[in-house]
Amino acid sequence: MGVQSGSKEYKSDLSKVPGRILKRKMVSIFHLEADLVEECFEMVHYVENGKKPQWCYFPKAGNHQLVTKLRH
Repeated sequence: MGVQSGSKEYKSDLSKVPGRILKRKMVSIFHLEADLVEECFEMVHYVENGKKPQWCYFPKAGNHQLVTKLRH
């Protein structure tokens, strides 16, 4: 058993971001299939007027529709 070479990457649909983008980064998520598979989700750090900045994944069509929010 080992990690598959080459991870799958899922980019964010930046047109769905409701505010101004501050940063973007890829976050690795692992899950167990027959082998350990790495998938990277592009997290977008953005801020809306009058709100605190937050991280979120905005899925493109055809990608996982899982939306993950990270707060600090």
